[in-house]
Amino acid sequence: MAQFKSALLLMFIFVSFFLPAFVNFGIGAIHYTGFSKTTLDLADYVRVEGGVSDNIKSYVSSLGDRGYEISFYDSKTKQPINSVVQVGTDIEIYYRYSYKDMKKERNLETTNNVLVLKRNN
Repeated sequence: MAQFKSALLLMFIFVSFFLPAFVNFGIGAIHYTGFSKTTLDLADYVRVEGGVSDNIKSYVSSLGDRGYEISFYDSKTKQPINSVVQVGTDIEIYYRYSYKDMKKERNLETTNNVLVLKRNN
């Protein structure tokens, strides 16, 4: 009977403390990996499109439904960019992603710089 009580106590401790920590860590890792992939993919997409085209705008609006806030600025003048830009323009992309883990809301933030080298017509 003592072994059974010990096993129940250990199971209770594991379920109460360690399991939630592992689940919370897993949730954070999944969101961070997705955030990193999204930032890299969007930077490449902006580079290929030559700026903020209509395709980029629709993609950003679909990401906005999932908790992303994305804005584009000229890195020299700090003016917002809302269209395709000239070759040689350096675009700064600001990302903010909000998600809810087990206890509270978390935010991830980063920036990317994209240099437009050519324009695809």
